[in-house]
Amino acid sequence: MNNTEVHDRVKHIVCGDNHTLALTEQGILWAWGQANDGQLGVIKKNANINLMLTKQNQFYSSLPLPVSGFEEEQIDRVYTQANTCYAVGVSGRCYTWGDLSHGMSL
Repeated sequence: MNNTEVHDRVKHIVCGDNHTLALTEQGILWAWGQANDGQLGVIKKNANINLMLTKQNQFYSSLPLPVSGFEEEQIDRVYTQANTCYAVGVSGRCYTWGDLSHGMSL
């Protein structure tokens, strides 16, 4: 499977200021859009991730990318606010990533 192909049904989708998160029925989380603040949950320098750079020096991905870090926790719900992302696992554990500079982390 190509790492940018979503082969499962999407059960929940949310949009931040410049990015989108999609959660599949199997609990796999995908992200695309602007990536400058880490809101895609990927590392810009990762050789396996092909982020584009606009003329305004904005990193982005027009293709869905799997959000890393949830290999041991199935995600149940996702939320966004501006450039901050939140996820709640089936265990009830909460996660945040992205722009945490405005005190929006949990």
